[in-house]
Amino acid sequence: MDYSADMQIIELDSFMTAFPVDPGDQDAAKRRFMTLLGESETRAKVGGTSYVSRAWTLSGEPLALKRLLPNPGIPEGATLSDEDTARITQGHAAAFYEEYRNQLQVSHLRGFPRLYGYGSIAGTPAIVMEWVEGESLRRLMRDLRERSDQLSGRVVAGIGTSVLEILESLGRLDAALAHRDISPANILIRTTDSSLEEQLERESFDLCLIDFGSSASEPAASDPSFTTATHLWRNGTPEYAPPEMLTRDLPHVDELRKSQKIDVFALCSVLYELYSGHTPWRVSEHAEMSPYRLKTERAPEPLAPRSTDDEPLTRAIMSGLAMRQEDRPSVRELLAVLGKYLGQDSKQTQSATTSGSESPEGARPDSTTPGPTTPDSVNLQVADKAQGGKRAGEAVPTFREETGKPISRRSLIVGGAILAATAIAGGVFTLNIAKPKAERDFSGYAIAENAYTGDPLYIAKQLESNEWIVRNLDGTLIASLGHLASEPGRFTNGLTRVRDGSGSSYGFMTIQNGTNSPAWRILPIFANAKDFTAIDTAALESQVASLAPVEFQDDRLWGFVDEEGSEIFGDRWADADTFSTGYAAVRPRDSVLWGLIDSSGAEVMSPAFAALDAYSNDGIIGAQDPESGRWGYVDLSGAWVLPPSYLSASKFCDGRALVKSENAGNWAITDVNGIVLDTADFIDARPFGADGLAPAKDSRTKLWGLIDTAGTWRVEPRYLKLGDKVEQLWPAHGSPANVYDIYGADSQAWEAYVSGKNAEHAGDVTFGYGYINSDGTWAINPNYGDTLIR
Repeated sequence: MDYSADMQIIELDSFMTAFPVDPGDQDAAKRRFMTLLGESETRAKVGGTSYVSRAWTLSGEPLALKRLLPNPGIPEGATLSDEDTARITQGHAAAFYEEYRNQLQVSHLRGFPRLYGYGSIAGTPAIVMEWVEGESLRRLMRDLRERSDQLSGRVVAGIGTSVLEILESLGRLDAALAHRDISPANILIRTTDSSLEEQLERESFDLCLIDFGSSASEPAASDPSFTTATHLWRNGTPEYAPPEMLTRDLPHVDELRKSQKIDVFALCSVLYELYSGHTPWRVSEHAEMSPYRLKTERAPEPLAPRSTDDEPLTRAIMSGLAMRQEDRPSVRELLAVLGKYLGQDSKQTQSATTSGSESPEGARPDSTTPGPTTPDSVNLQVADKAQGGKRAGEAVPTFREETGKPISRRSLIVGGAILAATAIAGGVFTLNIAKPKAERDFSGYAIAENAYTGDPLYIAKQLESNEWIVRNLDGTLIASLGHLASEPGRFTNGLTRVRDGSGSSYGFMTIQNGTNSPAWRILPIFANAKDFTAIDTAALESQVASLAPVEFQDDRLWGFVDEEGSEIFGDRWADADTFSTGYAAVRPRDSVLWGLIDSSGAEVMSPAFAALDAYSNDGIIGAQDPESGRWGYVDLSGAWVLPPSYLSASKFCDGRALVKSENAGNWAITDVNGIVLDTADFIDARPFGADGLAPAKDSRTKLWGLIDTAGTWRVEPRYLKLGDKVEQLWPAHGSPANVYDIYGADSQAWEAYVSGKNAEHAGDVTFGYGYINSDGTWAINPNYGDTLIR
C-alpha cells in the first residue's frame, strides 16, 4: 500500500464480525479490524446519509469503510427540537443497521462486496467491507459522452446479462431481497483481474452491485412496521426507480416494494441510458412534475434500435419499463431474452463501441473471479442478525478439521455421519473433508441417524420470539428450530431444508424420533438447495424416492441428492428445479435456456425455453418462449401444444390450468385445448393441486379463497393471503373469525387490515398466520408471525 501524509488512524469503539469466529479467536479478529489507517475524509464519496472512504488494516489489507453522516437526514440549517433530532438520527441508525443485515445475506455471493463486519467510530455506526477496485457505470457513461462515443447493443446486453445473473442469485435466497436502488453509480465493473478495455472488448463483465441503503428483505425492512418504527420511507434514485418506489399512496404498496421487478425496472432504465445516452423519462429535465407523476402520466420515449439486429434488445429494455409490476418481465425472463439476443447469429461481429475495435469470438465465461475472501474463517461464529447488532448469547459449536485422509464428496453426504468444512486457501474456496468426533454437534444441532417418520409436520414462526417451530396436524408443538438465518423449507418425508448458522450453507434437518429435537440429517455443505419432492406421484403415495436439487460449493453447479444424502446426479447443471411427475427442469452450464430430464437424469427435452414450470399427468408442461417472453404449453418433445400467448402459466391438473391472460391481465382457467372457461375474475392465483383446488385472489374484494377446476369458489375469498398446499393444509394469513368486511361487503383486504389498527376498531380484528383445511376452517389457528407462504 502507498502511505500518504493525509492518512489518519481510525479506532473503532466496537466491532462484530460478519463471518463466524471461534470464541478463542474473537480478540484477534477484533484487533484486525478495530485499528485502521484511513484516507482523509475529504476524499470520501458522500451520499445522502452516509459516506464511504478507503482504509487499510495495519497489515495492509484494503477495505471500504462506510459511516453515517453527522445528523443524517436533517437539512443544513434546519431548527429541530432535541427530541426530533434524536428520533431522526435513531431512525437512520436503525436503517443503517438494516442495510448491514441485508448485505450480510449476500456477502457470500458473487457480484457483491464481501462484508467484514459492523461497529462504531466515536459512537457513529460503521460498516467494514471489501474495497472493490474498478469503474462505475456512471464514470463509463461520462467518459463515453466526452468522447462522443456509444456502446454497441451487444455490450449493453452483456452488462444487462451480468447484472441479471447477480439478481437471479438474490432470487434464490429464502428471504426475498430486492436491491431497490440500481443505478449507474451503484454498478461497478471490477478491474482487479482484467481491465475495463478488455471487458468491453470481449463483451463480458465482472460486475459488483454496491450500496444496500435502500434494499429490503422480508420481513425486515420491507415490513411496514420497520418504516413506522424508524419514520423512514426509503426511495430509489428518481431517474431509475419505478413508480411504486416514488409514492406511498398505492394499495398494497408494501407488498409491491418487496418485488425484484423494482430492480428489473431500474436496470432497464440504466440499459436504456447506456444505449441511447439519456434516461427514458429525462426526470432531471422536468422539475415541474414529480417523478411519480411523470412516470405514470407519460410514456417513456421510444427506444429506437440502431439496426434490425438490435430490435430484440430494445424491445426487451422497453418491456422492463412497464408502469405496472405485473406487466414487466421477471429477472429470469429478461435474462433469457438478452441471452437469446447475445447468442443470435450475425454476419458481422459488432465492436464494443461503434467506433472501437473488433470483439473476439468466444463463449461467455462460466463465472467471474470472486473478490477477496475473509482469511481464517473456517472455525468461526456468526453474528446473530436478529439480536440488533449484539452477539448471540450462546456460542455455536463448530468443527475443527482433524488429521486424516480426505474422502470423496459422495461419502461425505451419505447418512449424515461425515462433515465437510469449507476452507479458504489462497483466496480460493476449496472443499476439505474429514470425519468429525461422533459426540460433536454441528451449529448447535445433533446429527440424526434416521429421518422423522410420523404425522405431517407444519412450520410456523412464533409471534413474540421470532423462533421457527414445528407443529403437527393438531397444532401440538413438536420442536423449535430456533432463530434460523432464513426461512426453512417444507417438511417432505421428515426432512426440511435449513440454512446453517453462518448463513452461507444449506443442509436438511429432521426431528429425532423419541426426543422431538431437531438434528441434521444431511449436513449443511451446499451453496444452495431446494425442497425435496417425490420423483413421481406413485413415489409420493408410497413414501419412496424423493430428491432435492442442491448446488455444490466447489464448482457452484447443481445436482440431486436423495433422502439419505447420497449424490444421485452429480453437479451437471447451472440450475435445477424440483421433480414433478417423473421430470425436472434443468439449465445446462453455459446456457440461459431450460430443458427437461427424467428420473434417470437423462435429457428428454433439449434446452430451448426461457423457463419451464412443473410437468403434469396431462402430458404437457408450461414453457416460456425465449423470443416473445410469453408462456404456453409443450409436450415432452418440446413441440407447442398451446402456443405461447400467456403472461404466465401454471401446472395442469385433470385437464385444467390457471393462466394469466395478456389481454385482461387477470388469471383464468383453460383446458388442454386452450378453451378458456367463463369463470370469476382472479387477479392472482396459485397452481391447482392434486386435489383439484387452487388458491385464488378475488378481483372485487382483493381477498383469497380456494377454487376448483371449474372456477367455483369452494372456500369463499376471506383471507389476506394463501400459499401452496403443504401436506394436507394451506398456509394462510388471516383472522380467526374471518372478519374483514368492517366497512361493508366491498371492503378491500388492505383497508380492513389498516382498520384493525385504528383506534376506533382496535381489538375488533386480529391478523396472523396459520393453516386452513379444504373447507376453509382453521386447522392451526393464525397465532403466528409467519408460515411458508411463497
